[in-house]
Amino acid sequence: MSRVKKLACCLFILLSSTVCLAQEDSLVRPPSGVTPQTVSLFNKAADDLNSKRYQEASDKFGQIVRIAPNFAEAHLNYGTSLQGIGAYKEALSELRTAISMKPDMPNVLYSLGTCYQNLGDLKAAINAYKQYLRAEPRGTFVPMAQSSITVLETELQRTSGLSSFEDSSNYLAEVTQNGMVRWPESRMPIRIYIKPGDGVPGYRPAFAAILRQSFQEWVDASRGKIRIAYTNDPQQAAVKCHWTNNTRELSTLSEGGQAIVVPDNLGARSTTLVILTVFPLSNSLVSDGYVHRVCLHEVGHAFGLYGHSRSPEDAMFGTIRPDERGIGLTSRDRNTIYSLYAMPAEKFANQNINMSRVAMSGDPSSPLNRSIAMNAEGVEILKQKNYPLALQKFETALQIYPANEFVQSNIAVCYSSWGADEANTGHYEQAVVYLKKSIEILELQHDKERLPLLLKNLSLVLRKLQRTSEAVQIEAKLKSL
Repeated sequence: MSRVKKLACCLFILLSSTVCLAQEDSLVRPPSGVTPQTVSLFNKAADDLNSKRYQEASDKFGQIVRIAPNFAEAHLNYGTSLQGIGAYKEALSELRTAISMKPDMPNVLYSLGTCYQNLGDLKAAINAYKQYLRAEPRGTFVPMAQSSITVLETELQRTSGLSSFEDSSNYLAEVTQNGMVRWPESRMPIRIYIKPGDGVPGYRPAFAAILRQSFQEWVDASRGKIRIAYTNDPQQAAVKCHWTNNTRELSTLSEGGQAIVVPDNLGARSTTLVILTVFPLSNSLVSDGYVHRVCLHEVGHAFGLYGHSRSPEDAMFGTIRPDERGIGLTSRDRNTIYSLYAMPAEKFANQNINMSRVAMSGDPSSPLNRSIAMNAEGVEILKQKNYPLALQKFETALQIYPANEFVQSNIAVCYSSWGADEANTGHYEQAVVYLKKSIEILELQHDKERLPLLLKNLSLVLRKLQRTSEAVQIEAKLKSL
């Protein structure tokens, strides 16, 4: 983050990590008539903003714009600090005032985009981001603006057929557009492993407690439908959580984390949950409140809320707001998770996740979503029993994003289905090859649910080939599970 430099009669505009200000490291002159005392107050306010003391900053900048109403940079910074305390409508007014006074401050356009986005006005946010890109094609926030435009445009496309969410007690329809998934009773309590974040830049021990609190808030909201248990053994966990400062691990920068849920025909089977420990671009420290918002959002995904709410107040809104106000689940959040788990099992029939549309929840150009899209192609090809081509698609998807558990699981499914077909047509030797490949993957994943059936099938095929000693070894492994 850039620091504010102090000068007697001139000042620098601060660059905030959470919201953007007028000009990065650019010396600006206050308008005529601004006294040295006002300049001094500006610098103190900038210090507050730089230190994320948003309330103090907004109080000072509010005083400045009353003293000097033509001070465009003060309106800009006032708008920025108002965003920091969650007063987005008031912030929008100040940012509009700033850009009307001084149109040559392109970073204000980016700040307008973030403000509109936090208010849930996605079309206006897209327009502001595009104006920023035209005005500042090589600006600091170009990557974020480009990513935000892609995410918001796909979100608009995804929700275009939905009716208004107003007066609705929940948003289940919004988060289940791509299909429904939830954790089945047979897999509860859901075992959770939280990897220690020691050594990860930006990590603080309080983060683990915040993540546990977030899990519990959703559990409480489910009214007993969701049960969890923690484990120190990642091999025993169905949900594995870790911390990172590497934004390349995420499919979008607008959430501050991600949850990759791997479903099967019973429901959710495993989840990898990642939480970012720093702000994108600036790598500055995140607040406990921000981490709480991120954790609530990603745990919601992990428990089956696969899409996003269109209301900025809900935890599952598609953007993590930077302010510290009202952090927690809304009544709509609580009603939605309860409705998902209270739904009769028969309603889940033929409601499997449509992976070709899941990528629309993030930036389609991200490695993860490109991998998901390629995986979806492989799934469709696998349904046609074109095993070589399906395997090629899955392996390409894995090259794009090696940590994608969807793909690893589907490679195992591809080999097991291929092996079963070979066995059914009397090609036992080839069946053994494919079944062993599938078993090897499942063993690496510690998948004790699917391993027994594959081991049993392999034993039967080996006995068909009169490879009795090998069959006995497989049967012994089966008994040990």
